Amino acid sequence: NVNVLGVVVNCNCAAFATTEQYGLENACIHINVGQESTTISSFAKGFLIKSTTLNFGFETLVSKLAHTLKVEKEFAKELFESYFVANVDYASDVVFDEERNLSEKRISGIVLNNVYNGFNLILEECEKLVKDPSSKEQVTYLLTGWLNDYEFFYEEFSKYTETSVKKGNINVIGLSSQAYVNCYGALLYYLKNNKDLIESKFVNDEDFDVTKAINKNGNKFIQSLIELTKLV
Repeated sequence: NVNVLGVVVNCNCAAFATTEQYGLENACIHINVGQESTTISSFAKGFLIKSTTLNFGFETLVSKLAHTLKVEKEFAKELFESYFVANVDYASDVVFDEERNLSEKRISGIVLNNVYNGFNLILEECEKLVKDPSSKEQVTYLLTGWLNDYEFFYEEFSKYTETSVKKGNINVIGLSSQAYVNCYGALLYYLKNNKDLIESKFVNDEDFDVTKAINKNGNKFIQSLIELTKLV
């Protein structure tokens, strides 16, 4: 008889995938812009201090674009993915749809107006976390997630704050978008906390020879898991 309002991915996942490689083991505010929400988390020496979630993300911007242009959401999503440029100065003003008066510049301008509103909300929450007694005075904002796929997005966010900002992208073969940062972080987080269990699957099973299995079946996934446990 529990009414589930929503499911939120543990904010440790995205942070675990990015904070260490960017040298943020001391104090940082991790900002992960997702598909439907943005998670803002305060970390100190690798430990989560406090976190909050905002209703702002990729889907928010698509909905706003659809409402402004008075088009279906799926069409607005196509326009966003094809024509959005996070710096309107680099967007083309050539009209490709005269009936709707659509150009790269107009689409980008509409989206950016809503992006800037999102920045204001995000930075308000960041300032609250920085003022928290458990946070250090000198912090870095680490920006990760969905919208980092778009060129100039990180630069636009950096203009909005005097605090040092780093772009926390994951560069992993097979992951074509920063939208997968939570998934990748969850995998690493699981491997770190279950390393002994994973290794025991191979060490304790006398009938299973990892090398032979890989050579015979081409089971590259098993080998990848073993290599990842070595990394974490």
